[in-house]
Amino acid sequence: MTRVRAALTHFGISVIVFALFLSLVFLVWYAWPFNVTQGIADIVYIMAGVDVVLGPLLTLIIFKAGKKGLKFDLSMIALLQVAALVYGAMVIYKERPAYVVFNVDRYSVVGVSEVDMAESPIPEQAIGIFEKPKFIFAILPEGDDGLEVAMNAANGGKDIDRLPKYYRDYDSNKLGVIRGTKPAKSMSFNAGPIDMIEHINYAPVVGKKRTIVALVDNRTGEVIEYRLVDPWQK
Repeated sequence: MTRVRAALTHFGISVIVFALFLSLVFLVWYAWPFNVTQGIADIVYIMAGVDVVLGPLLTLIIFKAGKKGLKFDLSMIALLQVAALVYGAMVIYKERPAYVVFNVDRYSVVGVSEVDMAESPIPEQAIGIFEKPKFIFAILPEGDDGLEVAMNAANGGKDIDRLPKYYRDYDSNKLGVIRGTKPAKSMSFNAGPIDMIEHINYAPVVGKKRTIVALVDNRTGEVIEYRLVDPWQK
């Protein structure tokens, strides 16, 4: 096998493995639009550089048919790629969005590492490894609990969107969602054309890196579409 053919073979295998990984990332863990709200692109680019570019490039550099120790060298390159892929996958999985929590008047995208569903009255909503982010409704605490949460959040602590004890089933609380969202006709920003606008409300979707807009059917409480615009733009 020639040096170029070895590098191209290595490149082809790397592309296939990385493509399978990306399908899990972008179709499940960070299904659109959460790849945008959570800003996953940077780490994916780094991983691609190591796993798809650097590995085959090293093979191109060191490969020589019959070279002593060639198998060891290629094994070390493969080990480097696997280590980079595993590490990147662990970081991406730890930070992946688990819940889209409606709280008061907005949706918050909450990472899997930010909440412990054992503290929730709906532990059955715990996210599985091959599940997309789930919608959750957060109730407003009353009395002293409400004051404590408000003060804690004001001082940089967790708000109700990251306190699972206030989580409730989304489907059973869609009336609260409808009441908390605003009519699309009242938008003060341009989100593009909206069909049947009289039946559409909207709410911000607050992610780690970016805030976008969810269009909500004001008859069912279902999110029907996302728009990549900032709802707080001037």
